[in-house]
Amino acid sequence: MSYYLAHPPLQPKFEIASYVESCGFLVPKRLGSLDAAIDTAAPFVMRSEHPQDYAGASGVFDSFAVTPADILQASETPWPNRPAFSTERKQEFLKLLGRRLKGEKFPHFERTVAQLSDENIGALCRYTGTSVDDFLSQASYSYWEMIPGLNINMVADSAVEGRYHIRMENTPGNRFAYVLIEGGRVLASCYYNISADEALTVSTAMFGWYENLRRLDRFDPQHCPLVEAQYYNGAIYFLQYHRTRDFKPAGFTLSRDLEAGEVEALFVRGVTPEEGQIFQTSFYNKTFSTSDGFSHHPCPDTESGSFGGGDSSMFSEVMALRRGAQFNDHKRGFEALLAKIADAHVSRSLLFKPQISVAGDFLLGAPPDFTLAMFDILEEQHKIPRVPIRVVSDGRRAYVKVMDWNPVY
Repeated sequence: MSYYLAHPPLQPKFEIASYVESCGFLVPKRLGSLDAAIDTAAPFVMRSEHPQDYAGASGVFDSFAVTPADILQASETPWPNRPAFSTERKQEFLKLLGRRLKGEKFPHFERTVAQLSDENIGALCRYTGTSVDDFLSQASYSYWEMIPGLNINMVADSAVEGRYHIRMENTPGNRFAYVLIEGGRVLASCYYNISADEALTVSTAMFGWYENLRRLDRFDPQHCPLVEAQYYNGAIYFLQYHRTRDFKPAGFTLSRDLEAGEVEALFVRGVTPEEGQIFQTSFYNKTFSTSDGFSHHPCPDTESGSFGGGDSSMFSEVMALRRGAQFNDHKRGFEALLAKIADAHVSRSLLFKPQISVAGDFLLGAPPDFTLAMFDILEEQHKIPRVPIRVVSDGRRAYVKVMDWNPVY
C-alpha cells in the first residue's frame, strides 16, 4: 500500500519530491514562492499542484517555465509581439504576471493562474461530479529551479519483469525518442535528433535509479509508476511520480497461431487469462466525450473497454484508470506507431493506466456498414454503442478479436 494513497498530499509534486530528496535522490531546488523564484534571476518552473495529481488525471493545469526574458517581457509596456514557440496560455500567464509585477493586487494570484486552464477544469469537474469552486480551492503552485537537459518519462512494464518504456525529449532542440527495452536489450525504438547511443546511455543510467526509487518505503514496490525525471550531464533529477498499475505477470506464453478474425496488436501492456478476456467496448466520439454526452453527468466509475478515447483529453484522463481495456486505433504500421509514442501523439495515460492497453488496426474485419451504424447510434440516438472484443495477452504479444460486430446500446 502506498503511503500517499493513505495520506494524500496537498501538493503531490512538492511533498513527494521532498521525501525522495530526503532519501538521497537529486531533486531541483524548490524556491519557496513566486517572489523568491523571480529574485534568483534564473530560469524556474511554476508547477501546478492539486491533491488529485498523485492518483488522478494528468495535465489538468498548465505549469509554466519562466526565464529572465519572460520576466522582462511581462514587465514591458506596451505588450510586445508574441515570441516564437510561445503558447497562447503562456502569453496569458505572462500578462497576469506583468500586472502583478506592476503592483496590481490579486487576492488569490495562484488561483487566477490556475483558472487559465478553465476548459480542462470545467471538463474534469463535469466528468467527476465535482464543484469547480471546491476543485479550484485546492489548486496551488510550487516553484522549482529549471534544470536543462532531457525530460524523461519512464514506466516499468506491468506484465514483463525487466521491461521498461522510456520516452525522452528536449523541446527547445526538437529532440525526442522512445525506447522499449528489456534486460538491457533494445526491443523497439524511435529517435528524432537523438542518437541511438545517447538514448541507450540515458536509458541504461535510468534502470537502477528507477528501481531504487520505486522501492522506497513510502511507495509500493509492486506498483509500476510512471516517473518523470530530468537527465542533465549524467545526473538524474526526480520530478514527479504518477500511478499506473501494479505488476501482474502472465501465467502462460502466447505462442499459438492467430485464429480466424484475430488481429495481432502492434503494442501491448498488460495481461489476460490464457483463454482471453472479453471486454464490452464502448465507442466514443466528441458527442459523448465533450459537450452532449457526459457534460452534465459524471463518468461511470468503471468501464470494461474503450475503443479510442473520444476527443476530450480530460475524458480520457478520468477514464484511463477506470478501464479494463484501452483499444488504441492505429492503421499505419509499427514504425509509425513508435514515432507517435516518441513525439507524444499517443496519450501516455491511455497507454499505461488501463489494465490492458493495445494498439493496432482492430477493425480490419468490420462489415461495410459498421461505421455508419456506430455513427447513427452516437449522433442520431445519442447513445453509446458497445461491442464485445476479446483480448488474449501474455504481456509480450496480444491477439484481439471483435466477437460480434452488432453493437448493443
